[in-house]
Amino acid sequence: MTTVISQVAVNQEKPVDREKICPLLLRVFCANGRHNPIADYTRGNVPANELQMYTWLAKCYEFVHKYT
Repeated sequence: MTTVISQVAVNQEKPVDREKICPLLLRVFCANGRHNPIADYTRGNVPANELQMYTWLAKCYEFVHKYT
């Protein structure tokens, strides 16, 4: 009988303490089949197709993947 030892490091994340850690605002500018023109971002303006999501840094990628 052979024994297999796993050498893969398993990242066990601690849950985010939402009472102590402040969320961040992730601003996403959506466009289908094109990029937003750079002129849309001049003089403090932003495109109208903005999606704002509040998330925690530890969960940012999971959140974006789930809700976009």
